[in-house]
Amino acid sequence: MLPVHVTKAHTGERMKAMTLFSIGETNQPMFLLTLILGLVLSLACAVLLCRREKVSGKVTLWAAVLAPVLGFLFSHVFYCLVQFSYVVNNLGPEAFLDFSASRHMLYGGMFGAALAIFIASRLSGEKFGKLLDAFAPAGFLFIAAIRLAEGFNGMG
Repeated sequence: MLPVHVTKAHTGERMKAMTLFSIGETNQPMFLLTLILGLVLSLACAVLLCRREKVSGKVTLWAAVLAPVLGFLFSHVFYCLVQFSYVVNNLGPEAFLDFSASRHMLYGGMFGAALAIFIASRLSGEKFGKLLDAFAPAGFLFIAAIRLAEGFNGMG
């Protein structure tokens, strides 16, 4: 894990950020396996909940395909916007197109997934709230999988 420094607002003193948990040594294959397994389980959960809510299969498919794609895209976009000066000054403008594992933000992923669900609801005429209710537990399941995966990568 790269050292990250934060500053105390009231004193200006620099502090080193700490890892909350780590599961053994850095293990990239387990990190990726946990992410993939979490994605599959969360999408299965979303499909089951959509069936229970009587959401059509076409709408479920649109949302299930778009949510991971837009979630991944916007998680990187939000990171680059929030860390704009760091990205431009230290990494260069090409970092905006570099979707490496260490440059993503949870809020951007949530925004992207919600946008995907909104698009699917507009394309189908399904109520946005109903579709969002069906996908919300799946989103939290995926967030839990991401946090577990971060432990395998020493970033927890």
